[in-house]
This record gives sequence, structure tokens and C-alpha cells, in this order.
Amino acid sequence: KMPAIVFGIALFLIALLPISNLFFINSTSLGERLLFLPSLGICISLILTGWHFISRQRNPVSRKPLLAFAGILAIGSCVLTIRATAKWKDNFTLFQHGVDVSPRSARTHFNLGVVYWEMAKKSSADDRMSNYTDKAVTEFRKSLELYPDYFMAMTNLGCLYELKGDLDTSRIWFEQSLKSYPEQP
Repeated sequence: KMPAIVFGIALFLIALLPISNLFFINSTSLGERLLFLPSLGICISLILTGWHFISRQRNPVSRKPLLAFAGILAIGSCVLTIRATAKWKDNFTLFQHGVDVSPRSARTHFNLGVVYWEMAKKSSADDRMSNYTDKAVTEFRKSLELYPDYFMAMTNLGCLYELKGDLDTSRIWFEQSLKSYPEQP
């Protein structure tokens, strides 16, 4: 009877399958950026259900509050979308927000560490470079607190300590990384 609504729900479910980790494990954490296409299916279903409900109202007076509610809902959604896109301004803003909302995620701390490391590489002043490398070290260590076998964090710590000139600590992290994951290249 309402194939468009069924289509919206099917779109949601089908688009959610590849990112759900049900059939195969993907290497990314589930985040709002991955839910755009599935949410389109939900939006289609909600809009068409609302339109179906409003169009069944025979009295024009009873339609006005429903249309007003739909307008307020649409404006509110636009405001929330604008606020959310501010968090996507750049990688630093995105991953800092990720650490703020998921402080127990090793991956978000790792990603923020990578951003600090990139900022250190782009920085020309020694004190700024040291500040960014120290922050990167802090984030990589935090990711290792949360996931002790995170070999990429160990490898990055080895690289950062080498960059800082601390070759003994660098060697320790490289050896630990190899011990944790001997198959790595």
C-alpha cells in the first residue's frame, strides 16, 4: 500500500549492512559520518508517513498544526546539521570531538595523535614542534592504555621518539611493536 515507505526502510537496512560489522569486520569505527546514507532511508520513511497522515486529514484546520510541527522539525534538523558540520571543519576538530565524545576509544586517541604528529611536521618552530610531538605522544600512549596491543601506536611512538632524538626509547617502542605484531612489514 505504501511502497515508498517500505523503500525508505529497505534503504536504511541495506545501507546499514556494510558498516554494521554483522557479515564482515570493517576497519573503521561506527560514526555519524557513516550513517548519512542509512539516515536518508529513515528520513524518506518519516516524511512520507507524515505526509500520508497529514493528507488524510480532511479538515484544513487540523492540518495547520501538523504542518507547523513538520516545519519546526525541519528547521530544528537544519540547525542540528549546521552545528554538527562545524565539528568536521578539519581533522583536528573532528578527532578532538571524537576524543571528547568517546574518551575510551583507542582509535580516536590514535587518530588525534596522528593529527598532532602531522601538525608537528608542518610546524617550523622547534617549540611548537616539541609541543605537538608531546601531544602526539600523549595521545598514542592513551590509545595504548586502552588497547595495549595497538602496534601502530607503538610504531608511531618509536618514530616520534626518533624524531625527538631519543633513540633508546625509540628502539624500545619499535621492539615492542615487533613483539606485539611480528608479521608487520
